[in-house]
Amino acid sequence: MPHGTLSLLDQTSTDAGTVDAAASADGQSLYVQTGANGIVDEYHVNTDGSLTQIGSVTVANANRRRGIAAV
Repeated sequence: MPHGTLSLLDQTSTDAGTVDAAASADGQSLYVQTGANGIVDEYHVNTDGSLTQIGSVTVANANRRRGIAAV
């Protein structure tokens, strides 16, 4: 929407304990950090704003850490 408000399109599941999320600079990817097991889920942001899960990775020693950055 041109005025910058958010609208719920649908719900997308992540791994347990979501603690943070970051979008890539080009807005085409969304990364979601989960605190329970140190997992980062990756999603493609579609043109209509919906998400398609690309995959996930477990980051060693990252459980219970807070914060994620995307470039």
